[in-house]
Parts: sequence; C-alpha cells; structure tokens
Amino acid sequence: MKFVFSQIASLIILLTSLGQAQTVPYNPANETPRKIVFLGDSITAGFGLEKTQAYPALIAQLAEKQGKQWICINAGLSGDTTNGGVRRVKLLVKRPLDLIIVALGGNDGLRGIAPEVTQKNLINIITSIKKAQPEAAIILAGIEVPQNMGQDYKTKFINTFKEVAKETKVHFYPSLIEGISGNPKFNQADIIHPNEQGQVIIAEKLYQEILTALAP
Repeated sequence: MKFVFSQIASLIILLTSLGQAQTVPYNPANETPRKIVFLGDSITAGFGLEKTQAYPALIAQLAEKQGKQWICINAGLSGDTTNGGVRRVKLLVKRPLDLIIVALGGNDGLRGIAPEVTQKNLINIITSIKKAQPEAAIILAGIEVPQNMGQDYKTKFINTFKEVAKETKVHFYPSLIEGISGNPKFNQADIIHPNEQGQVIIAEKLYQEILTALAP
C-alpha cells in the first residue's frame, strides 16, 4: 500500500512539473520549436531552490536569449533512482519530444546500489525512449558519488554511465556536476545539492551539449 501511495505521489509531482514547463514565446522568424525533457532527481528538480533557479529553467532562458524556441520540461523528482526512472519515463515519452536528458543515478550511488543494477535500469530507460520516440535525441549525463563510498565503487559507478552510452549509442555527457562537485561555493550546506550559482554552472555547460545533440 505504501508503494502505491508513493507511485501516486510521484505521478502528481510529475504532472505538476509538466504544467510548469518553461516555454519560450513563439516567434515565427525563429527555428522550429523544440521540446526538451529533463529526467532527473533532486539536482534537476532544484532542491532547496525555486523552480526557476533549477538548471532546466535556466537553460530555457539561455535559449530564449539566442532566439530559440525551446520548451523545457523539468521532470526532476527528489529522491528518485534509476529504478524510479524506469517507471516514470514511460509517462514522459507518451507525447512527442525532440530531446530527453537522462540525469539519474546519484541516489543509486548514495545508497550503494550495485553499478550493475544501475546499468540495467539506465539501459531500460533508454530502450523505452527509443521505442516510443525513435526520432528523439538522448543525452545520458554521468554523475559522481562521494569519495567516502570507496574508490573502487566510485570508479565502477562512474564507468557505468560511459558503458551504457557506448552500448546504447546515445550522447554522453560525462558529469552533470563537473566543476561544482564537493565545492562549498557552489553547493548548499549539505555539499550535495547545488546552490543558485551551481545551477547556473550546470546550465551553461549542459546548454552547449544540448546544442550539439540538436544539431542537424
């Protein structure tokens, strides 16, 4: 029963996120509108911040400044794992989209989930996307885990994302939190969740990767 309530709550949060999509005003002189979905956890959701301060909204702003019509949907859910992503992605891909960024795995690492399990879940997520939206581009974002998880686990965990990207032939973005991981200047007090400055750094770097993924 607890699992059912959790699933219902997740769907409510997801549908609320869909309603809060950051939309760039239409301008017929610009390029064709693009729909971009960000499937992630608390980092994507903007834990501890306003939704407008999370990197998906900031990326929409960067696009607007360059005259691009990007509809950026923040499907970040705090506490979500790759296992949760396997279930949630099926709802996200019911409607057409141009690009989906898969930014899950951080909570897998914090919970010490076996890299093999994370790998299997990520492959299932990507397979679901390709089956429902074969024309959509996919970016798999890697994530880092704290050093206290042990160097052996940390290395295997990081390599998991690279292996999945290679096997599924999707765009690989090595680290979502490169340059801010463990840095108090760019994180909140827990040194896990990016602060406003950290979210800006994520947005600026990931924006360039999105441009590449959407290039003709």
